[in-house]
Amino acid sequence: MRIAYVFDQLLPRTAADTEQVVSTVSALGKAGVDVDLVLPRARGVAPVDAAALGQWYDVEPNFTVHTVGSLYPAHRGLEKAGHAVAGALAEATRDADLVYTRNIPVLLALLARARQPIVYEHFRPWPTQSRAMALLFSGIARMRQPPALVMHSAFAAQSYLDVGFAAERTLVAHNGWDPKLMEPVLDRAAARAACRIDFGGPVVLYSGHINERKGLGTLLDLAQTFRDARFVLVGSEGHGPIEARAAGLPNVDVRPWCSRRELVPLLYAADILAVPPTSGPLQKVGNTVLPLKTFIYLAAGRAIFAGDTPDLHELLRDGDNARLARPDDATDARRVMGELLADEAQRAYLGERARASAQSLTWAARGRRLAAFLEGLR
Repeated sequence: MRIAYVFDQLLPRTAADTEQVVSTVSALGKAGVDVDLVLPRARGVAPVDAAALGQWYDVEPNFTVHTVGSLYPAHRGLEKAGHAVAGALAEATRDADLVYTRNIPVLLALLARARQPIVYEHFRPWPTQSRAMALLFSGIARMRQPPALVMHSAFAAQSYLDVGFAAERTLVAHNGWDPKLMEPVLDRAAARAACRIDFGGPVVLYSGHINERKGLGTLLDLAQTFRDARFVLVGSEGHGPIEARAAGLPNVDVRPWCSRRELVPLLYAADILAVPPTSGPLQKVGNTVLPLKTFIYLAAGRAIFAGDTPDLHELLRDGDNARLARPDDATDARRVMGELLADEAQRAYLGERARASAQSLTWAARGRRLAAFLEGLR
């Protein structure tokens, strides 16, 4: 089976969605699928190849990259529209047994042009988040040959089922983690030495893009309350409001974005791995659903602190493999964090349970499930 995955961003980039795409095509390749990743090509920039992407994202480059020229660089809307048309018309796309995308403009172009089965993958529950999107996707669901769906959570999948997509052509496929990137496994002391964390008390770590939309103000509030703990925020790409506020807190350490391989020792150095317990990224901004960091948090075998939101609840269970606070409830966040910081035995138990939960959630396992689903669409 040959798949053309049409994606509209220039690669490589630090954004989580690009990591997800490259990890997916690599996992499909490992599962025996021939994958052509169809990417845009910018004027004056040498085209990227699979080896370069494999090195950047630390995955096996068992896929082929095809770049097509369109309107890059230009206004982002023009870029997306231009690549949608160019990608749909690309030779690799025309020759594929199945075409695949996570970009709405590309999806629309493929629906107008492609003769093969189409698969749309996404993490956002678009029909729930926007009336216009609800109308768009309900119309697509009523087409004679609607696309099959791959959703990153049951929470997102339900949004599409509610507007008419068929359950038998919808796969819920949680994302994953790569065991080789979690090696070598380090104990806390060795990891702290490697990461230059000279601190003997509990360390709370957050990884991901650092901005207000991620709810990081909640973690800074907790840092102000729990002065005997060190809060490490990894993922800064500039100096914004979060960095400015953190500078005034002596127990907060803000670190720049780093590769996944560089991040792993920092995870092992921590006692608690945090997802800010706020509903904003899920319900208000809508751009974070079951974040990718959840999977490496589980794999790291450390206690996880997060919000009890419907997406995270698919993988995290309070008192079993994580501690979950009521979203946007500062009092409950302080209570749960205080209990975790005070109870080393609880942290150890949660960490072991988290590691056990991660065993079935590798990228390779996802690739096999996805390949079987796609084979059934032919």
